[in-house]
This record gives sequence, structure tokens and C-alpha cells, in this order.
Amino acid sequence: MIVTWTTLRAREPARTVPWEPRGARAWQAGSSGAGRLDAPLPDGRWWSVLATWDDRSEAEVGPAPHDGLDVWHVVLETASSSGDAVLAGGARPFDDVPRTGSVDGAVAVVTFAGAALDGGKEREFFRRSMALGRDVATAPGMVTALLQAQTTARC
Repeated sequence: MIVTWTTLRAREPARTVPWEPRGARAWQAGSSGAGRLDAPLPDGRWWSVLATWDDRSEAEVGPAPHDGLDVWHVVLETASSSGDAVLAGGARPFDDVPRTGSVDGAVAVVTFAGAALDGGKEREFFRRSMALGRDVATAPGMVTALLQAQTTARC
């Protein structure tokens, strides 16, 4: 399975995500931020789109940059998955990915966490995420960002 992570920056605020990954097996989008681990404010300018694909060539076709939209599109090959990542609409695209795997070269880690009914667990998630973000931000070659508030999904 191929995964893409696409970050979009609109020069003018948009009420919905300004790009949909046509042909993706499953995808989800939400408000994002400018490459830092802060809870982003949904101002309609920054968006992130996670998508899963069966075909690498389709995944590599990201949104075409145009006036008013800056695009960062990353194509990842899955190596392993753990937990029970459930996207909006009940999509579970990572269920068939092996629990263990190995890679040569650069690695990206994507972590999902749903809003907890228990406010204490949600606060603990944010506390740990912010601490990790400070640690990762100072490590060479590491980038981290937090995506919040699912807004759109297709399965």
C-alpha cells in the first residue's frame, strides 16, 4: 500500500479542503499548521490530506500547484502498522499492513489519535505530543506537525 501526505497552503481562506485525491482507496483531510507541533487554528489556509493508494503511479500525481495554492506532496511506502487506525466513515486502510517491517533510508511515522470521551486522556495525548515535538524539532533531519479536526473523508 502507498500512502501520501499532502500539505496545502491557500493564500485565501477556504471553507473546505481545496484538493481531493481522486482515485485514492481512502482519504481524510483536516486543518493543519505550518510544520510545527502546535494545535492548529482552523483558519482555512493550511490543510493536510492523508490518502492511501493501491497504485504508486496514481499516488505520485499530487495536486497541481496554481496561483493561490502552495503544495507539498510526499509519497510513502508502508512498512508496518500497529493499533487500529480508523478514518472517518469507518475506513480501516491499514488493517492489512504487517505489524512489523524494516526499511532502508528515511522513515516517516504517522500517528492517529481520535478525540477521547475522557478529557484526561485527550489532555495527556496533547501533553506528550507537545513534549515529543520539542524533542524532535531539535533533531537533525526531523520534522513534526500536528493535524487537527477531521473535516472531510472518502472511503
